[in-house]
Amino acid sequence: MMETKGLPILYQRPSLKRPLIETEALDDNHILNLLNWSKPSREFIVHLKTRISKILYKMTKHPDSAPFLKPFDHHKYPDYRIKIPELLDLTLIQHRIQSCSYYITEAIFKADIERLIHNWEVYSGGPNTEISQRAQRLRE
Repeated sequence: MMETKGLPILYQRPSLKRPLIETEALDDNHILNLLNWSKPSREFIVHLKTRISKILYKMTKHPDSAPFLKPFDHHKYPDYRIKIPELLDLTLIQHRIQSCSYYITEAIFKADIERLIHNWEVYSGGPNTEISQRAQRLRE
């Protein structure tokens, strides 16, 4: 996945068709319109939810998934919040799937999985640590 400034492209602000007005209300449809995107159909969202729910279910049953299932432990990792500003775990991803509004493409789901892995690699000091290797195996 391409990165700039340390963030996957999907996490960066896309360029808008026009600048935002400070008092402008931003609902989902308005944002999609500004980005010149169309909202996916309900059938597509249901199909996508089914597909990514199956993927997430397999991930949660993976032997290496334990550290990623629940939000990080503030007591066990007191500096995690300082090093990692965007917290992510498999439970939060599950809530996002259930909402049927967050994941409107499979790429957004994949970007969240990549972010989860990236967060632990950054926190643990690189891709060769035990927790990072567990995250890599989970990705597979």
